[in-house]
Amino acid sequence: MRTCGRECCRLAFAFLLVVGLSGTLRAQTNQVVPGCRDIAPLPPILTFVGPSTLPVGANELAFAGGTWGNLFPAPCAHETGVDWFGRWKLGLTNRLDWGVDFEGTEHSNFQAFSLKIATRYQLFRNFRLENGIGLGDDTEGKSLNVELGATMGILPERKGARWFPYATVRMVAEHGRAGRSFVGSNVPDGALVPMGIFGASIPVGQNLRWVLEGGGGAILSQEHSATGSLIYFTAGLDFVVRRKR
Repeated sequence: MRTCGRECCRLAFAFLLVVGLSGTLRAQTNQVVPGCRDIAPLPPILTFVGPSTLPVGANELAFAGGTWGNLFPAPCAHETGVDWFGRWKLGLTNRLDWGVDFEGTEHSNFQAFSLKIATRYQLFRNFRLENGIGLGDDTEGKSLNVELGATMGILPERKGARWFPYATVRMVAEHGRAGRSFVGSNVPDGALVPMGIFGASIPVGQNLRWVLEGGGGAILSQEHSATGSLIYFTAGLDFVVRRKR
C-alpha cells in the first residue's frame, strides 16, 4: 500500500485550517437589502475526482469540507459561509455509475441542505459526461434544480504521477420555491450558473485519495440586474470499495 507521510499531514493541516478560518465568515443577508434577494440553494456542485467512473459493483464514498461565496455587485450583500459534502456512488457498468451527492451549508446564520441524484458516463478514456437532478432546502426557501457537466483529466492509472489533475465545465439551472406557506413568504430567486472547476486527486493508499478542488462561475439571476459570481474551495477524502472477485 502506498502512503504519503508528511505530505498527507500537511494537506490535512491545510484542510482543517481552511475550514476553521472560513467558519468565521459571515455576511449580511440580502433579505434586508431593498431590491436584492438571495438565489435558491444550489445542488452539490463538486466534481470530486475525474474523469473515470467506477468498475461494475464498486462503491465510492467521499467526504469534504470547505468554504464558498455568492458575490453580488453593490448594493446587494455577498453571501459567504462554510459547507460539507458527502457522496455515495455505485458502478453499474465499466463506463456508467450513479449515486447520491448531498451537501450542507451555513451562511449568514442560516442553514441549507441539498441533495442530488446523478449519473456519470465515461465517453472516452479521459472524458466523462455527468448529469443530475436535485432538491434544496434553505432557511430562506427551497429549490428544484438540474445540471449537466463534462470532465476531462488524467486517470489514476498513469505510472509515475503523484498528482492527477482534472477540469470540469458545468451548467446548473434552478427554480426557487417558497420556504413558508403564509402570504408574503420569501421565494428565493432561480438562476442559471455556468461554472468552471479545477482540482487534483492525490493517492494515499490503494483505494484512498485526497482531493483538492476549487471553482467559480457566473450567477445569472432575474432578481439581480448585474451578474454575480460564485466561488468555492474544498478538500476531502475519496474512498473506493471494489467488488470482490
